[in-house]
Amino acid sequence: MMVDNLVHAEFRSIANFTSHYSAIIDVFDTISGDNSRDMRVTLIYKNLPIILEDEGGMWLGIGFGSNTMLGADIVICQWDDSLQKGKCGDYIADSTGHPANIAALPADEVNNIRYVSGVKADNMLEIKFRRYLQTGDSDDHQMSPGEQLDLVWAFGFPDRLYHGSSNRGNQTVLLDQTVESGAFDSLCKSFTQIIFGLILVTIVAII
Repeated sequence: MMVDNLVHAEFRSIANFTSHYSAIIDVFDTISGDNSRDMRVTLIYKNLPIILEDEGGMWLGIGFGSNTMLGADIVICQWDDSLQKGKCGDYIADSTGHPANIAALPADEVNNIRYVSGVKADNMLEIKFRRYLQTGDSDDHQMSPGEQLDLVWAFGFPDRLYHGSSNRGNQTVLLDQTVESGAFDSLCKSFTQIIFGLILVTIVAII
């Protein structure tokens, strides 16, 4: 499993699509020398389908900037169960048709998705990828902090891209839901200093 070296998230948004499938969106501080903010998305599927091993794996999809599949900026992450390995790709939903498989889905000419890691353990699949909020790619949805971000989601199995009527949906999340990590760290430090001061005062009083 790869180690993600981004550790200080500025804010986090969570989308619970179903009781099994969810996404965690972490947005990080501006990278030095770069005006873009980096985003890490963690796709999580709990209580994996019994047929996953027979199917050879499964795919998890998420789309940005639309509440319907058509026109959405889509990322599909695939898990190969035989290789115990994942991958993610940048795709375009340019029609409401259902390609036979992922290979038949139109790929974005510029791949702005960076695969981070994938692991299956304890009856759960977790796949992470990264991209910039502002990619400068006309085929990508350009995101901004504070945005009400429309999402579409779906999941399925390798031999077919069609998700059926129940394995897909849409949701809107606020792309800014927690305090900045720096402010939180500062608060914790101040709290620790106060507690330590109270302990010293108590010790002095006893002596």
